[in-house]
Amino acid sequence: MDEQQARTYGLIQAHLDAAVPLLIRELLEEGGPTEYHYQRVREHGRFLAEHGEAILYRKQGKTSEAMNKLVESVAVLAFCPGGIRLFGCEFDARWMSTGVERTE
Repeated sequence: MDEQQARTYGLIQAHLDAAVPLLIRELLEEGGPTEYHYQRVREHGRFLAEHGEAILYRKQGKTSEAMNKLVESVAVLAFCPGGIRLFGCEFDARWMSTGVERTE
């Protein structure tokens, strides 16, 4: 991994670490994700499959939209058993809802 790739990777991690927990907490306060949220994630998946490179390589008009869809998707998927891990980050709504730190 070259310096530019490492910088991009670090920025993605920082963004996910800052934004995803906030959205998870919001979903917890609403009682967790609904079928509406899961449907949105399916739609986001299609968008990210077509435009996901905008997360790694800045693309005018697409990078922000792709990151927002990624954050929302990760927050919803954090409610699945075992949570979700990507870009070296781990999100599991079970641990957030109990306030227990994960020691594994």
